[in-house]
This record gives sequence, C-alpha cells and structure tokens, in this order.
Amino acid sequence: LPNPWHAVKHAHAALKDRGGVCSFSPCMEQVEKTCTAMKELGFTDVTTVEVLVRHWDIQRTNVDIPNWEAVDTSTQFRALGTHAMVKKR
Repeated sequence: LPNPWHAVKHAHAALKDRGGVCSFSPCMEQVEKTCTAMKELGFTDVTTVEVLVRHWDIQRTNVDIPNWEAVDTSTQFRALGTHAMVKKR
C-alpha cells in the first residue's frame, strides 16, 4: 500500500474486538503516519519492529550456518496494533 495509514480506518471497522492489524512499510515516515492513525482510532499495543532481510539458499538439501557478519542492510518496518472496542455508556 502506498498510503497504509488510509487503510487503518477500514481495518478498524472490519476487525472484531482484540483483532490485530499489521502494516509493512519501507520508510519511517509511513510508519509514523500509520501508528498515529492507529492511536487516533483507539488501537492499543501499537508497536514498531524493524525487519531485516536475510537471503537464504533453499536449493540445498542441507543448510549452512549463515555468515552473520555479512548482513544485508535491506530493511522494512512493521507497525502493529490491536483493535480495542470502546464500550459506550
């Protein structure tokens, strides 16, 4: 999604109580807008996790231990939030 923060209100309307939403974004500006939208709609437990990309050769029958010193710097950020129903009085 080019503007994931616009989808948050639709997810909020579709989710049941305690339902979760996850958004993957390539830049921190999108993460900030998405998390702000989640908080404004009452999502709880809004967190951001950086996801590093590691390439694996799955063509082999046995897996070598990867060289952790040669880490690819490609990254994504994952914004998470839980839909919390607000009881109306």
